[in-house]
Amino acid sequence: MNFSWKQIAAQQKANLGVAFGVADVVFDSAERLGNLNMEAMNSLIKDAQDNVIRSALPRLPFDVLLPPSFPPLFFIEKTQSYGRKVYDIAAGAQAEIADVVRSRCDTYRDWFSDEGSKGSAPPAESAVVVWKAAIEAGNAFSETIQKAGLQALQAAATNLDAMTVATAKAARRATEGASSNGRR
Repeated sequence: MNFSWKQIAAQQKANLGVAFGVADVVFDSAERLGNLNMEAMNSLIKDAQDNVIRSALPRLPFDVLLPPSFPPLFFIEKTQSYGRKVYDIAAGAQAEIADVVRSRCDTYRDWFSDEGSKGSAPPAESAVVVWKAAIEAGNAFSETIQKAGLQALQAAATNLDAMTVATAKAARRATEGASSNGRR
């Protein structure tokens, strides 16, 4: 396998393009995460201001006797929503990077196999066929592992969604139960 400097330079140029593409995905995701954090902070500040204003307003006498709901329901829901959005950003970035890397690896594998078999002698053709079959078997195994990992990730996301809904419902019931018991 004698590779020319032009071929090596072309591969390095393509690899550099992939690196910049991955960096672009990372920076885009970091920007989205920064925007999400700014939105979350603005929301928390607004909620804190609303709570201060609400606590300064005169209350009815029976409101003082109500047990406080701790932590407040809105805080639980916002925390769960924030966690879900962070997960979506991270999962999206991971998927984009995996696609870019996978396509580059496939291209490089095909190029390497084709270039490696070009100058082989006729008796070596069977070795090249075996080598390509081994590469394909390795790729099939890798894809199977990736699909299993993706299915596990999707199952975890489904479980997280179910747990989030159940937690929000339980917190809402507990808050409603505490407020109805305090008003009796």
